[in-house]
Amino acid sequence: MSETRYHDLERLACFPRDFSPSEFFLDYIRSFLPPIYFGTAQNLSRKYRVDFLEVWAWESSNLMKELSFKEELGEYGSYLGRESKPMVMGASVHLSEVYRSAFIRTLAWFHMIGGIPDDVYFGQTLRNTPIDLSLWDIGTNAPPKWWPVLSRPVASDQAGEETIQLLDWQKLRDLIVLETEGLGPHNSRLLSAEGTCLWADDIPPENLSVHFALVGFAYQCKGGKLPSADQVVDPLLWESCWMPYPKGAGVLSIFDPGSERVLIPGELEWDFLDLRVVPLVARIRSLARNSWQWFRGYHVPWGLSAFFGDARASLGHDDRSWFHSVEGNRVALGHDWRLGSLERDDDGVFPLHGQVLAVDWDWLSSLLEKDDLRFAHLLQVKAKVREYSYDQANEYSQTEFINLGRIVT
Repeated sequence: MSETRYHDLERLACFPRDFSPSEFFLDYIRSFLPPIYFGTAQNLSRKYRVDFLEVWAWESSNLMKELSFKEELGEYGSYLGRESKPMVMGASVHLSEVYRSAFIRTLAWFHMIGGIPDDVYFGQTLRNTPIDLSLWDIGTNAPPKWWPVLSRPVASDQAGEETIQLLDWQKLRDLIVLETEGLGPHNSRLLSAEGTCLWADDIPPENLSVHFALVGFAYQCKGGKLPSADQVVDPLLWESCWMPYPKGAGVLSIFDPGSERVLIPGELEWDFLDLRVVPLVARIRSLARNSWQWFRGYHVPWGLSAFFGDARASLGHDDRSWFHSVEGNRVALGHDWRLGSLERDDDGVFPLHGQVLAVDWDWLSSLLEKDDLRFAHLLQVKAKVREYSYDQANEYSQTEFINLGRIVT
């Protein structure tokens, strides 16, 4: 990354040690910026023993004086929203930009004087970018025709964990044999899918929202003691990932050709009792916060995991999908869908967004056979239930393995 010059950054050396952030700043900084900024400032202050929070607040006051801005709350109660109403996502006002600019200038100052290491500085600076450039080039689609459409459970008005038992789980289990299109002449199958279920009458229940995650994985049984699906679900869904190296080229375009060379893998496999679990999909995380497409941060895009590293698969994208290719042939293809503008996030319902990753089944099968691995899926279903529209929703979940055998290998 080339050096960035900041105007009059040296003035931060004049930070008065007796300065204290204003009550307005402490009370409402989470109203004008996403709360993660305040949390990051606290973590940097604590970890590196610097006055990051105080300097940030002081530089904010400097910028406001220069711009003749005042600390005025207006009508903001939480981050551009209110507790009982959906949040406006990706929005910003003048004070937001002052606080954001002061945050970045504070990062640059502490990096310049050696208070914050390179990787932290570059990573935190890049996270202030509102969009990953390659994701911005990839359009969202309509929901696939096969996307799960549920019928309302008869007793869906009963708020409680029993609601999830009434859902038609078989429609979700049947996805494991779904053949997909888009990879060319190959026999492509669904490797993973996640998103919000739709409703048969197109009018969702006011008090019930359902989300599922179906993820394929490889495994070996080394004995008879197997874990529950609940023990495996979080590692499979979130710990298997790729992270861009903050100082690498193209870190703001994760699906551009060649970007796989600057991605750092997360967990490669786990042992749960007598079960060896090898993830086949991994979240491809962008360093950008993607606040302009927040739903792609809610469902971080899936790609092939580090298990396929020896296959020398390269990344790429077109205007509707991202994909992995081997010797010019696409072996995995991902895309997402959405309904509506998704400008607001209602914590009581799951967003109308989902994503899919399909794989060339013949290609995958040959790799699994070579490593003496078998294939199974994990299915997680979540339901948000609330009695009244203004209530905070209660969330319930159930998880199960599909086609996990007990044969010792």
